[in-house]
This record gives sequence, C-alpha cells and structure tokens, in this order.
Amino acid sequence: MNRRDFLALGSALATMAVPLTLFGSRRPKGLPLDLAGRLYFTREQPGRWEAKVKGHLPHFSAKREDDRWFVTLSTEHEMVPQHYIVKHQLFDENYTLLSEHLFIPGTASSALSEHVIATLPKSGYMVSVCNKHDMWVEPWNLGLAGSG
Repeated sequence: MNRRDFLALGSALATMAVPLTLFGSRRPKGLPLDLAGRLYFTREQPGRWEAKVKGHLPHFSAKREDDRWFVTLSTEHEMVPQHYIVKHQLFDENYTLLSEHLFIPGTASSALSEHVIATLPKSGYMVSVCNKHDMWVEPWNLGLAGSG
C-alpha cells in the first residue's frame, strides 16, 4: 500500500472513530473508547505530537452574509511538498460533515480554506490532517468564533 492510500485509509478510519470515541455513542465491540491522543489528536490529548500542537490545530472564523455562512478554517502550518496540511473538514455537533477542502501538495501557500454553508449550527468540530503528524480535532462555537 502506498503512503497516499495509507493516509486516505487512516483519515477515513479516524473520521469514523471521532464520533465513536468523543461521545461514547454506539461503537463496534472491541473498539477502544478513547482514541484521542492515539488515532487522532487534540489540544488536550496531543499524544506523541505534544510539541506539534500549535502548528496543527485548526482555527475557525465565520461570518454571515445574506442567507449564507462564510467559514474560514486555518492551520498555522507550512505548506511545502514534503510537509503540508492534506485537508480541512468541518463537522456539526453530531459529526455530520458540513464541508471539506483538500489541499494539493505544492500549490497552496498556506493552510487556509473557505467554506460556504447555508446553515451553520452553533457548535461543531473542525479537523486538520497533516501528511506527517496525523489528524487533529478541535471544537468550534459560534459564540467564540475567531478564537479557535
């Protein structure tokens, strides 16, 4: 299996694991309850990437114009072909995917993604996936927009 396929599989498994682990919702037998710090990483549980938190947690800002929301996700991370953010994802509080942006290695100068959404819940989760330092999950809240 090549690295790109492995990362895609890992990201898919991690995306499925997030709702299973954070909320303790129904989960398959044998799946560990808490995978934070092991399969995906958070501010509070950075696991082996403790020194990498600042450059991998996504940040959130949102503004409403007319009947749409304009959401910006950003990650303070370099974007070079050898080390870059693979994608940003935006989920509601029930882990329904609202929007996703894939970065093409070597074409983006910063890990900044714009998402246009008709309805934006008051809170949810954002995900930033690094090609070397795995998947990072951070909550967002409209009351705290811009502080992510």
